[in-house]
Amino acid sequence: GKCRCKPGWQGVHCEHCIPFPGCLHGSCEKAWQCVCQQGWVGSLCDQDIRLCSSQPCSGNATCIETGEGGYLSSCLCPAGFSGNHCEITPDICHSNPCLNGGNCTDHGATFACSCPAGFVGLICNDTGFSPCAAAPCANGATCVSHPDGSFRCVCPKWFSGRLCSAQHRPKAKPNHGQLVCFGMLALLTCLVILATTGIVLFGRCEAWLVNAKYSKLVRQQREHLLKEAGGASHEDTEHSVNIILPEKIRLNSFGKHYTSI
Repeated sequence: GKCRCKPGWQGVHCEHCIPFPGCLHGSCEKAWQCVCQQGWVGSLCDQDIRLCSSQPCSGNATCIETGEGGYLSSCLCPAGFSGNHCEITPDICHSNPCLNGGNCTDHGATFACSCPAGFVGLICNDTGFSPCAAAPCANGATCVSHPDGSFRCVCPKWFSGRLCSAQHRPKAKPNHGQLVCFGMLALLTCLVILATTGIVLFGRCEAWLVNAKYSKLVRQQREHLLKEAGGASHEDTEHSVNIILPEKIRLNSFGKHYTSI
């Protein structure tokens, strides 16, 4: 058979109680109970009474909970910090970081050095004379001084040299639009050359055809005149015939007047 549980119980044999609805950090021993876990209170066990949950310790301190019938908290402070909540910062000037007789002023996490005459820098480690005072670096370079009195220039992009005075900016490459324009110009130039060559070749072919036709007509006319001259020479042997015809004609234009030849 199958067990039919009473309200507030569950499980195969109805051996598990059901906590009160909404019970967050609690359990039950009887039906509809809400027995809170350690560190939690309230009817629904939703109120945290652990002191470390509010993060009372400052900085990198660690909160430690010790409970004996209640909850107490103590902060484990890092080195140099003190106070109930590690809120007292260490005296950063205690180690006297300022050199050459400088006076240290504590500003919490930072400090400032008041340097004597003849010394400058964060910790008074530089002499009063700075090689960068005359701004020797060119073209917006950054001057870095060294303790030995020398300096170094940190050059910006496209500049080099000891004083960043040498420029080595690369030549600008043509963009896509310029390449297209150059291509179109080259294509038009090729078309003009081809058109000019075609016109010249066409003119020469035209002249060759006209001269070929003219040569044929000249031969025919010469044969005709020689034939007539031969017939006349039998009748009158004292006369001779000289036939002078131009061998070629020259075309000065491409008109159609030569078609009558």
